[in-house]
Amino acid sequence: MKQLKPKYPEHEKMAAVQSASGAIGEFLEWLQSRNITLCEYQAQWTNGQPYKIPYDPAKHQESDRCLFDSRNVYNPDYESSPEGFYPVRKSIETWLADFLNIDLKKIEEEKRAMLAAMRKANAD
Repeated sequence: MKQLKPKYPEHEKMAAVQSASGAIGEFLEWLQSRNITLCEYQAQWTNGQPYKIPYDPAKHQESDRCLFDSRNVYNPDYESSPEGFYPVRKSIETWLADFLNIDLKKIEEEKRAMLAAMRKANAD
């Protein structure tokens, strides 16, 4: 006999891990309530050079003068970060989905499909 494919497989997967999800979610909320933040190590990085092109009064506006030193113009797109630990900016829902292999995009697609099916059933 052919086994039927679940209509909403990601929701079924999520239901199967609901008790673990609840316990882990409560633990993450407990950490937050005590101002404990999960961090990750990041090596020092930059996205280029702080200075990029020579100053040319013919090409640059007078209002940008503060960005220049005697030789170069400051690169406004330059970013850098020192080595260290930085907070991971994820919601509890995202942490849980990552850990439990739940695809939140598929969950949203299935929710929309459920709503469309309910609307269609109510319209009939």
